[in-house]
Amino acid sequence: MAAVLAVTATFVAHNVLYTYVAALLAPLGLDGRTDTVLLVIGVSSLVSILGTGALIDRCLRPLTVAASVVLAAALAVTLGGRRHAFPGRGGTRSCERSCR
Repeated sequence: MAAVLAVTATFVAHNVLYTYVAALLAPLGLDGRTDTVLLVIGVSSLVSILGTGALIDRCLRPLTVAASVVLAAALAVTLGGRRHAFPGRGGTRSCERSCR
């Protein structure tokens, strides 16, 4: 049951990205480039699926490690740029004040 919930949560989160991508791009000044951003996401997804499909049987462990590293890097970039990407929404400083 936990696996089904994890897959469902991942699917929902993935679709939320597509739903709110324009709102996420607006603070970055890219709101007029939504079509290009979605094209890049789609092409990147296709390339990664094809690459993973070709290598998964032979290189499972290195692919798992690489995916973990890429995910950690993306999370670090996302959290590191949060204050700059979303001004007025708080950031690490407002969070620190509210936690004291």
